[in-house]
Amino acid sequence: MRMVCVFNPPLVGPETHDEDGVYPLLD
Repeated sequence: MRMVCVFNPPLVGPETHDEDGVYPLLD
């Protein structure tokens, strides 16, 4: 399942996600 960006704006600027589709900051 592809997770969509729920942050506006994204926490890391560009919508960068890891392989699980989550933000590295929330890992």
